[in-house]
Amino acid sequence: MNKPHVLFLPGMLCDQRVWQYQIDHLKDICQPDFLDLRNYSQFGQMLSAIAKASTFESIIVGFSMGGYLALEYALQGEVLFSKLAIIGTTAKGYPESEKNMRRKLLSQIQQGQYTGMNQERLRLMVHPDQYSNEELLNLIKQMEQDAGEQVFVNQLTATLNRENREPLLSGIQQPTLLVGAKHDQIAPHKAISTMASLIPHSELHILEDCGHMIPLEQPQILTKILQQWVTA
Repeated sequence: MNKPHVLFLPGMLCDQRVWQYQIDHLKDICQPDFLDLRNYSQFGQMLSAIAKASTFESIIVGFSMGGYLALEYALQGEVLFSKLAIIGTTAKGYPESEKNMRRKLLSQIQQGQYTGMNQERLRLMVHPDQYSNEELLNLIKQMEQDAGEQVFVNQLTATLNRENREPLLSGIQQPTLLVGAKHDQIAPHKAISTMASLIPHSELHILEDCGHMIPLEQPQILTKILQQWVTA
């Protein structure tokens, strides 16, 4: 029997390292494939890249921005995948305050005033238990540095006009896995629970003692969930 194809989509400014633990520990049961979203500057290009990389048998697994793109792809109509897993992502749109914050960040980068991820932003992304985890924090900062400012500008711009998709979720007929974290300050777990109530064939997991960076903060737990999902 052929192993299922699993397409991993990363979060903003992330590369394959955000999924490396899962890729390494799931390769015995699937064909893991990583789509580097740093290579695209527009929203439509990202969706086209997902379409080219997937088949009717693919399982698409997206984290954060990758989860948002996976959801948008699933709502396009004619899609190529068998299952969907959305990690650390909600279906809600950005409120105007969030858009203004991102516009301000774009302006800072374009004017050469952005100096990289500060401690406050790092702490927004992880559980308090991880504040002293230098290996984890350095990895997050290194992925941002390796991506570079132009990728940051591209991804911020491409995802700026994010709209509320909750009214459309009942149209997703493929089995959908939803994973959130109790202490995620970016993708609140209550909004992810709402998604599970709206998607017909969904499975929900909310992780304890975890912030937004779920694949890196709770790699073993997430991998076990994905293992069961892929082989179900």
